[in-house]
Amino acid sequence: VIGNAVERAMNKDSDPQQRAMSESQLAKEGEKQTDPPPMDGYRIVNTYDHTKESFTQGIYWDAEEQLMFEGSCGASFSHGTRIAKIDLATCTTTAFRSLPNRYFGEGITVVGDRLYQLTWTSNVGFVYDKRSFELLGQFEYDHPGWGLTNDGTSLIVSDGSPYLYFYNPETFVQERKLLVRYLGRKSGEMTPLRRINDLQFVKGKVPMHVECVLTHVSLCGGVGDGEIKWG
Repeated sequence: VIGNAVERAMNKDSDPQQRAMSESQLAKEGEKQTDPPPMDGYRIVNTYDHTKESFTQGIYWDAEEQLMFEGSCGASFSHGTRIAKIDLATCTTTAFRSLPNRYFGEGITVVGDRLYQLTWTSNVGFVYDKRSFELLGQFEYDHPGWGLTNDGTSLIVSDGSPYLYFYNPETFVQERKLLVRYLGRKSGEMTPLRRINDLQFVKGKVPMHVECVLTHVSLCGGVGDGEIKWG
């Protein structure tokens, strides 16, 4: 089972308010940034059509197949929650597999020939063959499932808290967890970065979406070192 339910149950900070206070205190420990994360710019290099029935929550670009994998949408939408392969050039869904209506699909990632998918509140994830979408297995965890990516060795998971969790993709044993922090512009103090979502992995860093801000975080120390704001 992913996570350590016994440790969480015995943790005196299991109360949300106490947990938030504990996270804030932990964020102040260790090395402190000298300046807040810089606000970077961006430019749009291409635009693609996207099916309106799907969220962009669970997205993975597969360079080998030149296809986008997509792994979430709501049961209230026309096709329910599913994983799908999408040809970006034509906005064509080339293959898909639906989840039972009781599941709300969230983050996805691919390691080798396997596609991993989280669910939001069902505490279960699924493993598929990335080409055929054959269901190969499932795993359990004791927290919400939000964003999912990998660094080639570990699955990296977020659950809405300021932590990134690292799991073995074969055994689903938690290897470590990392508190994500940044220097607050107003407070001048190291602050936990909450509501982490939409994870990717690029050149040793984890870009993540936090309420209309794209933040990239170094996995060495978990410190946010840049932001992009849109909207």
